[in-house]
Amino acid sequence: MSVADALPNRRVEGWRWSDLSAALAGREANLAPGDRHVIARLAQGAGRLRQIDVRPGEARVEVEAIGSGTLDVRAIEAEVGDGGSLAIVTLQAGGDVALAHRKVKLAKSASFRHFVIADGARYARIEAEIDVVGAGARVELGGVYLAARARHADL
Repeated sequence: MSVADALPNRRVEGWRWSDLSAALAGREANLAPGDRHVIARLAQGAGRLRQIDVRPGEARVEVEAIGSGTLDVRAIEAEVGDGGSLAIVTLQAGGDVALAHRKVKLAKSASFRHFVIADGARYARIEAEIDVVGAGARVELGGVYLAARARHADL
């Protein structure tokens, strides 16, 4: 069985506009075992899963570019402490298959901002999973999509 056979396709709710199985058919990809999101498992298998811990009261900004080469997959798992702030700017430009996943856990009065600028790829998907565990936490999501004809960008 190939990795593509184990990935979601258009018959899976939440993936009907983005057939990951078809996008990775015939490609070399390592799907790490476990219960993480499928994109995070692909990033882990590629050695591109990053952990970020934002201390209480700390403010942090991360800028990440995705879309280089034929398969670019990245994931960030972050915990933001009480009153902390994390902003992630994702710049998706070109490439054949560009995948990103962000999983963020927010404590009391913490904030998370995610802004995406995407020009699309043959297949591009950027996911954000946010767990608000503390009272008064704030989340802002935004983006600009500039995908031209025959380009795909999904958030």
